[in-house]
Amino acid sequence: MSEGPVVVGTDGSSGAAHALLWASREAALRHQPLHIVHAVDLDLAERLSADTSRLVLEVAQSLLAKAVATTACKAPGLPVTTEVGREPVADSLLRAAATVPHAAHAAVMLVVGSRGMGGFSALLLGSVGLTVAAQATCPVAVVRGTERPSSGVVVVGDTG
Repeated sequence: MSEGPVVVGTDGSSGAAHALLWASREAALRHQPLHIVHAVDLDLAERLSADTSRLVLEVAQSLLAKAVATTACKAPGLPVTTEVGREPVADSLLRAAATVPHAAHAAVMLVVGSRGMGGFSALLLGSVGLTVAAQATCPVAVVRGTERPSSGVVVVGDTG
C-alpha cells in the first residue's frame, strides 16, 4: 500500500453511520486501511472530574468498538484502526488525516457525514463538513443520507 488510509469521523449518529459504511466500502475498493476517529473534549471532562473523564473515554471507546464491529460485518478483512481525538471535532479529523497514527502516509481521503436533519436543513452542510472540506490536504467526501439509485448526476468542486 503506497497511500494512507481512508479516515472517517464518527459520533454515533445515523449520518455518521452512513459515512462509516461509505468509507468502509471506499477503503475496501482502494485496498487501503480504514482509520475511525471519534473526537471528544477530554480536557473539559478532566477539568470536571477524573470520573467524568473516565466515563467520557469509556463511551468513546465503546462507540469506536461498535464502529469496528460494523465495519467487520460490512467489509470483512479490512484493516481498521481507531483513535479518540482530544481536540474539537474538525481539528481532530484534520490532524488525523494529516498524521494518521501507525501509518506511513497521510490519509488518502477524509469522510464525514452531513448533519442531514431533513427538510431545508438537510440541504445545508454542517460546520465540521465545511471546515474539513475547506482545510483538508486530502480529498474530502461528505456523505449525506442513505444510498439511492444514481440519477446519473455527479457534482465535483475544484478550488483551483
